[in-house]
Amino acid sequence: MDEFDDLVNDLQNQVNQKEQADFSPYALSLAQNPYHNMKLDPEPDVYIHEWQGPCGDSVCWYLKIVDNFIQEAYFSTNGCMTAIIASSQTAKMVHHQYIADVRKLTHEQVLHALGKFPEADHHCITLALNSLNLTLNLYCKTL
Repeated sequence: MDEFDDLVNDLQNQVNQKEQADFSPYALSLAQNPYHNMKLDPEPDVYIHEWQGPCGDSVCWYLKIVDNFIQEAYFSTNGCMTAIIASSQTAKMVHHQYIADVRKLTHEQVLHALGKFPEADHHCITLALNSLNLTLNLYCKTL
């Protein structure tokens, strides 16, 4: 059993080293403690929309919106760690913001806020933003 434990420990150390090389400490903290990663119960002022990206991952947004102001921004995802990180950062950036300001949020702004984030996973930021904007479109249709 000691050889197996050593193998598992070695593999985990390799994974940890790869994550530390690819992600900023801040981004890794969002993976361990995501911001607003939970579902909200449907209410009259909560708009919910799920969108699946071309990678197969999906993000569902739960936005409590009153008078074009996002009072609460929560998400859930069936995606990988990078989808969680990207959605978590996006939620932080749109929480307590007016829709007009949120619509101006760019891929580059989210990426900058995350610090180091693997280029191969930039599509997760696109997934978070696209699904967010589709949820906002749903709200705008009710006006």
